[in-house]
Amino acid sequence: MLNLLPQEEKKKLINEYKMRFSITIVIFIGILFIVAIVGLFPSFMSKRFEMRNLLMQKQDADMNNSETSLAEAERSTSANKALVNYMETRVIALEASPSVNIIIQKIFAKKSSAISVSSIDATGKVVTINGVADTRADLISFHSALRTEQEFKNATLPISDIAKSTKAVFAIVINLP
Repeated sequence: MLNLLPQEEKKKLINEYKMRFSITIVIFIGILFIVAIVGLFPSFMSKRFEMRNLLMQKQDADMNNSETSLAEAERSTSANKALVNYMETRVIALEASPSVNIIIQKIFAKKSSAISVSSIDATGKVVTINGVADTRADLISFHSALRTEQEFKNATLPISDIAKSTKAVFAIVINLP
């Protein structure tokens, strides 16, 4: 191939092309930056107005809240007082009635080896003792022994439970005072 340009002119020409390419890249980046700013500006402004509206709503809510918070505090205080009164009456009622542990201890103290207790249900002031007695006589003596305790005076044994002479399944219901 024939080289028509001298080396020095060739270098100047390559430098000129590099300079033009660099300027084109810089102009392209500048235009891209301007387009980005123009594209983001409406979004920025809408968010700014939205933020301003939210701040104004928050201030209005704080002002309204301070006015209503006093009334709410009074309602809350009266509700708390009612709850405290209710809880105090429940505690007094619980202190007045014997504890479940004491009741169970007294039941097992009266139980003989011929009595097998399968469950004891204590709901409110009613205690139900379920189990199996070896004989009818053992069941009647257990029921009589329970009734000697002051708390168990109201112990009831259904007649149907003493119908069987052996392996009598029973459910004694005690209404606590």
